[in-house]
Amino acid sequence: MSYLRHSRTVSRRLVLHGLVVAVASSGGAAILAACGQTSAPSSQPTASPATNQAAANATTTSAPVATSAPSGEKVTIKVFNRGTPVNEVVKGGADEYAKEHPNVSIDWQSAPPGQDLQKMLILAASGTSPDIQWQCTPCDWLLYVHAGLVMDILPLVRSHNYDLSVQLPSAVAVPTIQGKMYGMPNFAHPGYPALIINKTMFDKAGVPIPKEDWTSGPHPGWKGWDYEAMREAILALTQRSGGRVQQWGIQVRGPANPLNVILDSMRSDGSDYLNAEGTKVQFDTPAGRKYISYFADLYTKQKAAPLTSDMPSGGPDLMASGRVAIRPAPTWAISTAQQTFKNFEWKIIPAPLGAVGVDAWAEANMFQLLKVTKQPDIAFDVLVKIIDPKWGWKSVEMGGIPGSQKEFWTPDSRLAKDPNWAIFARYMLTVSPARIPANGRYTEFNNAFINQLDPIWTGQDVDANKLIDSIMPKLQAIVDAKAPTIQEAAQPTAFSACPCQILT
Repeated sequence: MSYLRHSRTVSRRLVLHGLVVAVASSGGAAILAACGQTSAPSSQPTASPATNQAAANATTTSAPVATSAPSGEKVTIKVFNRGTPVNEVVKGGADEYAKEHPNVSIDWQSAPPGQDLQKMLILAASGTSPDIQWQCTPCDWLLYVHAGLVMDILPLVRSHNYDLSVQLPSAVAVPTIQGKMYGMPNFAHPGYPALIINKTMFDKAGVPIPKEDWTSGPHPGWKGWDYEAMREAILALTQRSGGRVQQWGIQVRGPANPLNVILDSMRSDGSDYLNAEGTKVQFDTPAGRKYISYFADLYTKQKAAPLTSDMPSGGPDLMASGRVAIRPAPTWAISTAQQTFKNFEWKIIPAPLGAVGVDAWAEANMFQLLKVTKQPDIAFDVLVKIIDPKWGWKSVEMGGIPGSQKEFWTPDSRLAKDPNWAIFARYMLTVSPARIPANGRYTEFNNAFINQLDPIWTGQDVDANKLIDSIMPKLQAIVDAKAPTIQEAAQPTAFSACPCQILT
């Protein structure tokens, strides 16, 4: 099935599948969360049954009537956030609101990655959800929409005159389904459209670093820097001694999320890992087979990447130790490099060109307004305070990801003045919005995909095409399953860590 391209306008994304999703995180101790578009299709696909059901569920429970509390009436707004230092900077907005409105108190709750998402599910299952809760693109946000627990905030956006045009369209598209907006973005990132390289290693090996010469078109990259050129560089940078690899040309499994790396490669060829409706797995397409085979060969045939056995739990960072030349890079790779890459010069460069250029997927962190709130107007005002861009700038100062507002990503942004950040700033304006399964089972899908590719990560002599054929039914079964209820998802035996927690 051909890849359905999205237009850059929010309205197109709203009708696209309901689940056209977008843009989370940082390096070191900071959090991780997690298009250039070509021409829009002449016909619009219908939304998937699961997405239609999510929209239907979202309207079955009436939202509270939006009324402001009388002046002086005591009001408590409960907020639940991911408890990391970078994420918690936004609490400053809630504190400011409470100071400006003495009758309003903020009950601020949080939990660290690995506990936060499960805690929110438990609260929802017991009917004690907060007024406002944090979510991210690969997290559980869609399960709450399927359950009918989340308010459509567009009426409040309009009545409170919040200017949505300050936000990136791709970020607004994350929580938007069929014209209803189930969250407000606050932070954003463009996925894995780049690489981080050990420049010193390139220089010592005499391997030329790609020249900054941008292609034109909706998915720009550097001329001449394609997947074959990267393979040549990887093999030239891989060094052996005594029959053992001492230096690897690339590392995919480990700091990076292999699913994101492979699906971004597929997107750069004009394909995707899911169809537009989020209901059909597409790793058995030519692009899927091409890129899984590409990385499989680097691991199993060329022995140019570290295997699972080379990365013991608690072991050293192989790139920081000067043993890896190239890694796929999200924005938080910059913070990791600044903190740990002390003995060599590093650089951010674009990912290789595919058939349509360089594409990835835009993700966003967001705050949802839940229907349990008795004061939606006040809760919305608190929400607006905590997504203020100044907290995004504080996040950047702390090594986290930037805000979801346009001011972070324009060519004249403070970020873009740094040549490494400038690569991500450029791609934040061009990469396609993220796409997750229509039933909301992204975490389950992600974990299954990585585990099913274990023969690659462990270096087994495996036929990549046969492996793809064997995993496709298992992955499709996950996408075909019904969306889990909140009660089901909250069970300890059912809960699985989000990729945004695994990589923290």
